[in-house]
Amino acid sequence: MKARNGPAILIVFCLLCFAVCWFTITALTTPGRAIGSGIVAAAAAGIFIWFATTTRHAIARGLIVLGATAFAAPIAALQAVSNDLIFSAFNEDASPERYVTFDAVMQIAWLNAMIGFFAAVVLLIIGGIMHRPTREKGGTAP
Repeated sequence: MKARNGPAILIVFCLLCFAVCWFTITALTTPGRAIGSGIVAAAAAGIFIWFATTTRHAIARGLIVLGATAFAAPIAALQAVSNDLIFSAFNEDASPERYVTFDAVMQIAWLNAMIGFFAAVVLLIIGGIMHRPTREKGGTAP
């Protein structure tokens, strides 16, 4: 890792990615799914940040991967809830009361997905702007 504060940046963004997965997925499904998703997201963040050459690029890559996680985690939770709904539909003790609960959980999942989408757009734009190469001082813009 060539960035001066790279290890600290790596640890912070890996923990943030894990936290986003934990809070988003645990709110809707089981903690086991949240831990698995959080480990995968943190590992992907670590690999992406590890090869940054400057501190600015490391932070930019951290924001980009955090934005991707903010969008992917609610979608993964939504998929897990859909899987639980389908499993419950084919279960013998399926009752209409369970479907009301799934309806409320699906509304929360879609709301989380929309919030994650807008957070991802903002983080990806900020990270993309930060990741651009720096211009020479005194030069003119093309």
